Amino acid sequence: MESKYDIIIPVKDINAGDTISTNWIYYGEEGWKIMQEDTIAVEDDGGGEIIVYFLKRDNTYYPGDYKVAVEYNNQEKTEASFAISGP
Repeated sequence: MESKYDIIIPVKDINAGDTISTNWIYYGEEGWKIMQEDTIAVEDDGGGEIIVYFLKRDNTYYPGDYKVAVEYNNQEKTEASFAISGP
């Protein structure tokens, strides 16, 4: 999988059946727009890292401001902002 952008989510004491969701959000001329949504269903109890990749659209990344929002079991949201300066 070719991706320059990802988020690494450390997890500890996670339970089977829990969910982690990400929304990759772009800010353009028309405001905020969700570019990608991911939901990971946890299969086993434990810990480690979960890596979620931001995929290209039309074989490119659109320049601009972005944020990725992460939710654990539909709560405890955290966000990280980043910018893409070119394809």
